[in-house]
Amino acid sequence: MNVPPVFFFLVIMFVGKLNIKSQVTATSTKDLQRLVDSNRVVKTPAQGYRVILGFESAKTSIDSLKHLFQLDNPKIEAYVFFESPNFKLAVGDFRTEIEAQWFSKSLPPRYPLNLVQKMPINLPRID
Repeated sequence: MNVPPVFFFLVIMFVGKLNIKSQVTATSTKDLQRLVDSNRVVKTPAQGYRVILGFESAKTSIDSLKHLFQLDNPKIEAYVFFESPNFKLAVGDFRTEIEAQWFSKSLPPRYPLNLVQKMPINLPRID
């Protein structure tokens, strides 16, 4: 059976003109409510340290530096963020300043700028 497209258009127009109202009432048990409330805890990011490898006003140069770093260190996270007026490249998620300093000292000379900065971090990778 072949239905003309005009029929579908008329049906959609008719349904759009209807004024249908509905109401949904949700009920829950105390156990379910306790579970929902326990998941509402606001998770604050951990404070830690990252190593700043560069800052530039041109994002393309920071992106190329990030790419170069990730080729050398695939297991270490690299983050590009904007702090007016520059883009910054920060690497690593270190819990202590000593860890960040140790990593900073182990970097090759092709990264002349390596400053340790305290900031919110993601939890470090386990692998």
